[in-house]
Amino acid sequence: MINKLTTRRNYARLLEHDKAYRKRNRDYTDRSLRKLTLNLDETYHDIITRVCLLEGISKVEAVRRAINHYSDTFGDETLFPEDSFALLVGSNQEGEHLGE
Repeated sequence: MINKLTTRRNYARLLEHDKAYRKRNRDYTDRSLRKLTLNLDETYHDIITRVCLLEGISKVEAVRRAINHYSDTFGDETLFPEDSFALLVGSNQEGEHLGE
């Protein structure tokens, strides 16, 4: 489990990224593809190859599905915060948001 200070720091970085992303894409409607290069050890590469063979999908599709599955654990409210939103990461014992 991540401690409160680390959680606050990570969430502040997420807010900065969210603000920059929104500013950068404010008038940009074309959602072009972005390249991601991964260096995986042989075990992970073997697993993704086996999964793709069983599912009949590409490695890109397998990574997309894995990201979708992982992001579902956070929820949209956490991953896509509004600039003016209070922290949604969690609360402490007194019910205060972590960012307060």
